[in-house]
Amino acid sequence: MTFDTSQPQKLSLFSARYRWQIIATMTVHIMTLTHGIAVGWLSPSLRLLGSDHSPLGDPLTITEASWVGSLIGLGSMTGNIVFGLLIDRLGRKLCMYFLAIPNMMYWILIYTAQDVTYLYAGRFLAGMSGGGCYVVLPIFIAEIADNSVRGALSSMAMMYVSMGMMVGFALASYLSYYLMPCIIIALPVVFMLAIFGLAETPQFLLRRGQDVKAEKSFYFYKNLRPPPAGDKESSHHDAAKIEFDTFRLQVLSGGVTESITWRDFIKQEQSR
Repeated sequence: MTFDTSQPQKLSLFSARYRWQIIATMTVHIMTLTHGIAVGWLSPSLRLLGSDHSPLGDPLTITEASWVGSLIGLGSMTGNIVFGLLIDRLGRKLCMYFLAIPNMMYWILIYTAQDVTYLYAGRFLAGMSGGGCYVVLPIFIAEIADNSVRGALSSMAMMYVSMGMMVGFALASYLSYYLMPCIIIALPVVFMLAIFGLAETPQFLLRRGQDVKAEKSFYFYKNLRPPPAGDKESSHHDAAKIEFDTFRLQVLSGGVTESITWRDFIKQEQSR
């Protein structure tokens, strides 16, 4: 199905134009769901970890349990910084692959834990993965989504986190300590396989000078059929090409063109 992009259209959320935008959003949020499960795992497990039958041998003390719970926050802050620095250097898609690795290590550490330090490391890594999700995924979704559906697609993040936390609470309450990691570790693997077919965002590719790949990515996420090779007279070629050329001009001409220095803040304070 093709679209005449030269005329304004009011499309519903389930229009064919938004098909791959919705599919891509739901796909990348597999990682957000997995993070929610990791967050929800701890509370039902604390009773077992603090009992005489703790899989760690010695039961957790209140201080140790507090550290296990809080280290996910420290890891999240670290993930924000690390992935914030990497996203424009490595690209959105490669960073999404890296999101899955700390989460997988978290479940492995839970399964193999012999003392509380395993849980410290695991919760920190889970936080890194979650912190990265809150940086990488919103940027990825914002760059592939049309203006008319960007808000709706971006708002799905908290829904997936909440769903994951409910699943984490439920599974940790009814499954054995060693069975749950064996099941949930499959989700990051599924995530890495699922995003393999997704294209890098056209904005990132344009800024890297990869115009041909950016154009293909643009057509992919807008669900537009690429213009036939050598056909430069058809109305379809004109409509699709004009839309991409306009988008390309907006991307390459937008953004901050001047670097921010301390003088900018000093001038603002003096002007007040």
